[in-house]
Amino acid sequence: MVGLESVWFECPVGADTKVSRALSRLPAAHPMERDRPVPRDGEEVAETRYFLRAGAGSIFPVTVRMVRYRPLPLATDPSAPAPAVRVRVGLSGQDCAEATLMRVAHTLVSAGLPLGPACEDQDLWRRTAADRWPAVKADRVAAPSARGDHLVAAIAGQLALNRMAVLEGDRQTGVHQSRVALRRLRSLLPILRPLLPEPMSESLAYHARTLAAALGPARDWDVFVTESVPPVRAAADDLVGWSALLDSAEERRAAAAEAARRAMRGPVLAALAVELAFAARALALAEADLTNALWRRIRKRARALATLGPGLAELPDDDRHEVRKNLKKIRYLIEFAQNNPDSPRVSGFLSDVAVLQDKLGLLNDGAVVHGLVRTVGAETPAAGAVVGWHAHAARRALPALATPWTRLISTRLPRVSGA
Repeated sequence: MVGLESVWFECPVGADTKVSRALSRLPAAHPMERDRPVPRDGEEVAETRYFLRAGAGSIFPVTVRMVRYRPLPLATDPSAPAPAVRVRVGLSGQDCAEATLMRVAHTLVSAGLPLGPACEDQDLWRRTAADRWPAVKADRVAAPSARGDHLVAAIAGQLALNRMAVLEGDRQTGVHQSRVALRRLRSLLPILRPLLPEPMSESLAYHARTLAAALGPARDWDVFVTESVPPVRAAADDLVGWSALLDSAEERRAAAAEAARRAMRGPVLAALAVELAFAARALALAEADLTNALWRRIRKRARALATLGPGLAELPDDDRHEVRKNLKKIRYLIEFAQNNPDSPRVSGFLSDVAVLQDKLGLLNDGAVVHGLVRTVGAETPAAGAVVGWHAHAARRALPALATPWTRLISTRLPRVSGA
């Protein structure tokens, strides 16, 4: 990772004080204000240089650049959020000082500045801030190519923007899209592993898995309250026990939501964000296009599914759940590959993947609902109706698996040159 020069952070206006306070905890000399760079349209820029000591008496400069975006017309009313700020932390000096920059970056993220190495699209960030931090899907921060650094940066951007949604805006969808970003990262890591230092790839996997587990309960309770219960209650509102069930569920939902907010402010995300920035830089230096590796992985996963045979409905629940996770990873990998072969086989394969994910999702929902109702401990007719409704929906989904599954395991995906 020689030659690492900078990482980006995103934060609200007023971050000057937070940055200064965070840097003051590091061994730094007094800051020295530099000339203000020429701003681009719609920006106000301020730059400060700090001198940090890196052990053995060596001192080198770290530049902190604050870039403010002026409010958009959409955000001119008094109740609108403040304009966004971008903070650039750049290192100049010895090539061997990456470890110190990583320490600086981790300090800033721990102080509450979400790292966003992919958010070079300033208009996207400004629109997002003006819209009060809506959740952001992957297609809004799509990578421009299948290069490793572009893919990692896009995932980091999706995670950074959805962090703000969880903390400041659409929390429910923000949690969901944050988990999508983490699943996309975990599906990509086996391909990135040969290109990254082993400790980094292991740490990325650990932190992504840990953060996903912390967000999982919030997502489960959101779905239970907003999607699982309403259709059952609409059909059987006269049953006893709805208030007790929903009151208990809402209490657990609120607790899980607060735990998700803590996770998105906590040290695990801080470490993950810094590691993503450094991984993106390491991959940029390698200039590795992953198209061939992605398609090799896609075909390998597709062959593993085919070995299960045509009887998907007869598989144990745990095996079907693994199939569902594998299908998600295949879909993400095909999205990463960018220049998909212009083949109806790929389109048909993805259509079958979508149908199977939907049907297998119903089976998973039935299991999750049963577990959540047991957690609530509400032994009432209303609780029984919710469990029975979703168990019946899961049973009805089983026969619908046969046709798309047979097509999917018999599809021979086209080869990409060199893959």
